[in-house]
Amino acid sequence: MNKNLFFLLLAFFCFTTTIQGQSSSTTETEKNNEFSSAWNALVKLGQSKQYPQAIQEGVRLSKRFSLNKKYKEAFATCREMDGFVRINEKETNQSNYQLRYEIAKERLRLYTNLKNLQNCKVQLNILHYCASQIKSSALENELLLTEANFYQAFGMTTQSHNYYKQYISKKTEGKDLDNIDQCYKDLLSYAQQNQNASMTNAITDLYSSWKRSIQEEKNAKEYKSLQKKYDDSQTTLQEKDKSITAKWAIISTLGILCIIFVIGIIVLLGLLFKQTRHTKKLTKNLTTANENNELKSKFIENMKNQMDPALNTIAETHSDMERNNNINALKNLMTDIQTYLSLEKTQYELYMSENIPDIYSLCEKVMKKVKDELRPEIETLTNAPHLEIKVNIEILEHLLYDLLTYLGKQNGTTKIILEFKKRSAHSGQFILTDHGYFIPEEEKKNLFKPFAEIQDITKGNILLLPTTNLIAAKLNGTLSFDNEYRKGTRFILLLHEE
Repeated sequence: MNKNLFFLLLAFFCFTTTIQGQSSSTTETEKNNEFSSAWNALVKLGQSKQYPQAIQEGVRLSKRFSLNKKYKEAFATCREMDGFVRINEKETNQSNYQLRYEIAKERLRLYTNLKNLQNCKVQLNILHYCASQIKSSALENELLLTEANFYQAFGMTTQSHNYYKQYISKKTEGKDLDNIDQCYKDLLSYAQQNQNASMTNAITDLYSSWKRSIQEEKNAKEYKSLQKKYDDSQTTLQEKDKSITAKWAIISTLGILCIIFVIGIIVLLGLLFKQTRHTKKLTKNLTTANENNELKSKFIENMKNQMDPALNTIAETHSDMERNNNINALKNLMTDIQTYLSLEKTQYELYMSENIPDIYSLCEKVMKKVKDELRPEIETLTNAPHLEIKVNIEILEHLLYDLLTYLGKQNGTTKIILEFKKRSAHSGQFILTDHGYFIPEEEKKNLFKPFAEIQDITKGNILLLPTTNLIAAKLNGTLSFDNEYRKGTRFILLLHEE
């Protein structure tokens, strides 16, 4: 019985092996037939003197060969295309630089895949020569992008960034800020569509640097404008001070004249009284102008409006406990304002970062602390990989705790989720999700703006989201609201390593 079973298993194994071999052989035969058909199409186009179409077909065939690691066949295809170009040049008695450019570009791609630096440089020289003969601005821009990708592929980041900058400079020459911004976005989209991570990172860095420079320029202009207003105000004050001094000099002179000219003492006393009143009025106006100059801040005006409801509530409250709660809310508001202003002054000073060996442990730790603050029926979930990231752990923990606690304490919340996803080698994002709580549409545009709307300060920290937004910036990241999420509220904290 055992022998029969053994022979049956042996027969089944042999049969299965035979079927797999036949299947593998069939697949390989189909691929060879496809390559043979594409090669015949290439040769047919060349023989019928359709040279541009032949080169296009040859480039496609070369790419298919390289995808299957058949680099020998890919280079043979390039040599076949060279032959067609030579025939075309003999027929027309002139060089066809456009077709030679396309072939050299394909060879550069193949040598780049093979990491053959020397031959890549040769092909780059050919591309430069052909482009100089064609004299096309579009082709020159394409060549800049090709060179940038080449240097990026070989790890020459500095040279790659230089060529990306040249490309962007040419594409944005004479354009306004919106068009330049769109150019960067188009480049990022192009890199992502081609799944070119190196180019995506390089363009992202250049885009971020450009945005920072634009912001710094705006800040400088705003500073100059404020400085000019301040200087004008000081000049006005000095002029008024001089005017007051001059008035007092006149008064003193009139007093002396009154002593000298007794006959006109009644007239002089009247003038003196009138002048004194005028001087006091000027002094009072000057004092009022100084006070108004210090209070002409929209931030302070909004803060006052923010505090009025709480003050009215305190005035109308009969319970000592409620009054104390409202007073504590005002004290907390003052502390929150001080914290916000302190962060705003240092928003371009990034926090010191350190390596976090396990991001999963960090997320679990934060969620455990948050769960203790929530209602028992609220479900919590953590989803993060065991990865290492570089960030200020203390500040990050505090930021995540504040945001999750804020979401968990909202009306309608049934579940909160903390997730982490790696986006690139040097960036990742935390996703904080609240099921059941929806932010009103009219409040979304001012979500991260301090005192944009009047709110009840007794219901918590009304500056939490603007403050966490500044903290995210100091962590070298951004905090945003996910408008596409439809089951509740979702914040995305994107962080970049320095």
